[in-house]
Amino acid sequence: MLSFGKIRAAYSVTAQIGVDPYNIYNTYSVTGGGFPYGALGGLSQGTTNYTTLVPEKTTEIEFGTELGFFDNMIHGSFTWYKQNDRNQTLGLGVSQTTGYSTVLTNVGELQSSGFEASLTVSPLSKAKK
Repeated sequence: MLSFGKIRAAYSVTAQIGVDPYNIYNTYSVTGGGFPYGALGGLSQGTTNYTTLVPEKTTEIEFGTELGFFDNMIHGSFTWYKQNDRNQTLGLGVSQTTGYSTVLTNVGELQSSGFEASLTVSPLSKAKK
């Protein structure tokens, strides 16, 4: 009957920085006239970042099993997972009267879970010698 069996479990915590390295500093752009200096050229601030910006953190837990029956002619697997993403980085638009157009900040939490299943049946195979 049972020719193969495996139970597995996994837990992981990872972190990443979701912005380019140069985006963690205040940025400026050259203006050739218009807002905010009228007809004069100058520098305009673009993005500001708070020092409270932290890495995005992903936590995942997973449980699964693989089973083979009748000399692996029937093989199946089943996996359940749950993943939490925290502190996602988002560029929020702000009023340009603040001197900036965008501020990078950590927001939100995303949770996903589900299962994966597969079944393989091989009723015809080469005879063993």
